[in-house]
Amino acid sequence: LTARGLGDGVNGMFTLSATRIELPGNLVERDGTALPKSGSVYTMLDNDGRRRFLLSLDRPADVRLDAISSQVDTVLRVVGGDVEL
Repeated sequence: LTARGLGDGVNGMFTLSATRIELPGNLVERDGTALPKSGSVYTMLDNDGRRRFLLSLDRPADVRLDAISSQVDTVLRVVGGDVEL
């Protein structure tokens, strides 16, 4: 979605255009969705700009989570067992 002003100022007439894009098949839209043991997921944020996932491990393990976005700042909060980071 893009908006462009027709004049020099911030007020007045503008054009608005939208482009349809294909969404990935593994799009997550609900809190509490389980993360896969490996691979990627794509998400749409809730109204507060957040999304909560569930990560279950069979035993203690090293885990790498990459939260990558070109549109929002990403923050990771880890809660579970005796851990809250």
